Amino acid sequence: MNNIIRTLIVDDVPSVVQIVKKILSQVPTIEIIGEATHEDDAVRLITAEKPDLILLDIDLNGYNSLELLSYINYNPMIVFITSHTNFALKAFEISAADFIVR
Repeated sequence: MNNIIRTLIVDDVPSVVQIVKKILSQVPTIEIIGEATHEDDAVRLITAEKPDLILLDIDLNGYNSLELLSYINYNPMIVFITSHTNFALKAFEISAADFIVR
């Protein structure tokens, strides 16, 4: 049984990506398989890698990442990491595993 959680980080703020990577690097069951700062890169990585967990910012340079989820044809765990608290209800309506306000 594979207990490794293949994880993708999607945030348009590079410093946030680095902080999240640093925190997650201390969790032995997390494998960071990629990072994206733009929606096109995120869709490409999600499609190619099919991560188990996606850590996702709501606003990617003006693009609402909730729309990005329509391109996913499977059910990964989604944890939103964002400063946009007004999207919390919508995030849980689409079965987000968590919503972290930064």
